This record gives sequence, structure tokens and C-alpha cells, in this order.
Amino acid sequence: MTVKLLRAFGGFAEGALYDGDADTELSLVLGGNAQWNARNASSGGGPGSLGPVNTSLIMRPSSPGLALTTGTELGIGVYSYCLTYVTADGETEGGFYASITTTSGNQAVILTLRQHVPIDGGTSPVIARKIYRSVVGDTTLGKQSWLVATIADNTTTTYEDRMTDAAMGSAFADHIPQRNTTGGSLKALYDGSADGGSYGFGVPGLIEQFAADTTSIRIGYGAAAGHKAYNTLAIGIVALEDLTTGTENIAIGNLAGNKITSGADNVLLGYKAGSLGTVVKQMTAVGSQAGVSITADGNTAIGFYAAESATTAAYGVYIGHQCGDVVLTGSSNVFVGKSAGTGASQLLSAAYTIGIGRGAWTNRNNQLVLGSADATFGIFETIMRGPVRISTGADASQAAPNANAALDLGGFTTKALLLPAVSTATRDGMSTPTAGLLLYNSTTNKLNFRAASAWEAVTSA
Repeated sequence: MTVKLLRAFGGFAEGALYDGDADTELSLVLGGNAQWNARNASSGGGPGSLGPVNTSLIMRPSSPGLALTTGTELGIGVYSYCLTYVTADGETEGGFYASITTTSGNQAVILTLRQHVPIDGGTSPVIARKIYRSVVGDTTLGKQSWLVATIADNTTTTYEDRMTDAAMGSAFADHIPQRNTTGGSLKALYDGSADGGSYGFGVPGLIEQFAADTTSIRIGYGAAAGHKAYNTLAIGIVALEDLTTGTENIAIGNLAGNKITSGADNVLLGYKAGSLGTVVKQMTAVGSQAGVSITADGNTAIGFYAAESATTAAYGVYIGHQCGDVVLTGSSNVFVGKSAGTGASQLLSAAYTIGIGRGAWTNRNNQLVLGSADATFGIFETIMRGPVRISTGADASQAAPNANAALDLGGFTTKALLLPAVSTATRDGMSTPTAGLLLYNSTTNKLNFRAASAWEAVTSA
């Protein structure tokens, strides 16, 4: 018995109810060209697993294999090649490029062509493939490529290129396409594995193959295109595009984490967030281009361009607009505030430092800086409630402040208290000085304290 189940994206969804027959499927059609096959577990798809959900949009092919052969037709130098798939609806954008360098007498190229194989084992909609090539001496990685040949099938495995540069098409219509026009706007796939499975949505939102041990969701063109690992969420154009074995990654945003291959345990939110690290682990990057260049582990970057240029710095925290936006290499730093950890005075190799405030920078290791380096945005008051104890890093006791002291410096045994050095003129220019003030008079080289109504010098007995 066939029943209509729902209306979605303008199309009816029809399917057959499961009647105990192992071959029975429940099919939902979403709009004009997306079909969702829900197969009962007894049909071999695994407990509660879903079969593939497809649209007619085809993913671009991988790069062709290249080998030199004898000839004199091509020039001498670097050539770049790529393939596209052609369907009845249109053509994919340019695929992945491969390059080869011709030599004297070996100025022809044999290409090994890629065939499109649908993941569901059905008939491929590809009716032809096109070969695009650069001119000799290519320095654009194939971005300037023109049509060499159209292979009018999906079965031919090789092609021998002997076309001269001058004979290639140069019109706009012969240029490699930049947009995929092969079909619809939705693609959703599920690998049907019993231990979790992978879902993908997009244009195309998923690769043309799955590993059976994955549990992932991918939404967006080319999202997690090389993924074969566990527990991945990739949302956005080419988010986690190069991921292969990395696990437990979340990337949301176009190009987010797109160069990560084996990196793991990363959370990347925003355009190009954490996009260039390949094996980076345990990074949290939130904001457009946050942590874009980081290759070391354990960093947190929050804010537009936060830690945008940090490279090998590990276990750092960067919070604020363009915070840490220099080529930092030191580890375990904390910067909070707009442009904190930047500027010409920032020590790039600084480690174990803390800089808090707009534009705050550190120029030595193990340094704490509170307040902006810019007088306009500096901290003009600091209020601390309760007694304060200041000690050395070697004081492991962490003793409480003396109960009778507002400021306890008892942890220092080899250092002294340095008072403000003030000239007599500056001292006398203070407005209503309060009794009890203490300073070093740089004019008389004596300690001065403020009595009830006058400054007094501390002299030896």
C-alpha cells in the first residue's frame, strides 16, 4: 500500500509502508529532486538506519592522473590539468588540479580519467567529462585553464593530450566553470552504518563516499569532503574540507577548519576560523578568522581576527577584537581586550604572560599587565577590597595576608619597596594631599611623609 506522507519543498512525499517484507522501503521525496529512503533494519541497512538521500547535483571530480609521453606538440614547462563532470542539467565547477612538467621530446601527456560512481550503486547521471588545461609555465595552480577535450561518456579511462597552447579555446565559454550547475540545491546522504552513520546536506553537502565507521553531520558545499573519522559536525562551504582521520571536530562557517586533516577535538565557529592548522588539537576559535593561522594545540581564540596571526603559540587564550593579532610564537599567554597582545612593543616569543586591557602588551616572560598602553583607554583607578598580599613566584606557601596589614609584602626577602620619586615642585603642586602620604623626594633625596598640614622629611636620628 502506498501513501502520501508529507509535502516538503513543493513536492509530495510518497512511500510504501513496511509490511514485513525485507525489501520494502519507506521513501520520502523532498521537493522536485531530493529523495530520502528510510529502510527498515531487516533489509540489511542496520538498526533504524536510513538509506541515501540524493539530489541530482554532482560533486566535482578528483584530479586526473598524469604521465609524460613522447611528442613535441606541447611546450616545455609546467602544465596544470583538471576535470569536470557533465550531466543533462549542466556541468560541475573545476575539479582538483594536478600538475606535470614536460621536458624536451616528452611534450605530450597521458591523462588517467576519473569516472563518476554513485554511492547508492545506481546509474550515474554523468553523460560526459571535460578536460581543462593551463598554458605552459602555469603559476596559477590551474586557475587560468581552458577546454582541451570533451569525453562524451563516463567510461573512457585515458586520454592523450597533444593539443598546442595556440589551439586551445580562449573564449569565455571555453574557460573552466566556476559554479556547479548539474542539479538541485539540496543534497543529503546517510551511510547506513549500524554504529551511527553520517548525514550530509548541501550543494553538494557530502562526499561521494563514506567510511562505515563514521558518525557525522555535514552541511554545505564540500563540507568534510575527505572525512573518514568519528563524530564530526561540519556546516559551511568547504568546512573541514581536508579532514581525513581527525575526530570529534565541530566546524561551522565557510572555510572553518578546512585545512585540518588529522586534528581532533576542535570547536571552530566563524568564517575561516582555525582554517590553516592541519594537525591542531583542542582549539576553540569563535569569530571571523579567529585562530586562522594557529598550528599548535590547546588554544582559545574568541573575537573577530582573534589570534589571527598566532602560529606555533600553544595553550593560549585570546579574547577580543583582533586580540593577539601578531605572529606570536610563545605559549601559555592570556590576552583580553581589543588589540591586546599586539603592537610593535609586543614580544612575539613571550610566554606565560597576561595582558588585559585595550592594546595591553607584554615584553617579557611571566609578566602581568593590567591596563591599556594607550593613555586614552588606560585604567585610571584600581579598587581591591580586603587586604592584599604580594609575593614572589618562588613563595609556595600562598600564605594569607597579615590580618593587620592592608598591603602585605612579606613574601619578599631579598627585595625592597620602591616608592614614587617626586620632585619638591611636583609634591607641592598636589591638590589637597591627604595626611599619611609617603614618597621619595627626588630634589632632596629624602623620604617625605604628609603630616596633618605639611610635608615632613624623614631624617636620620
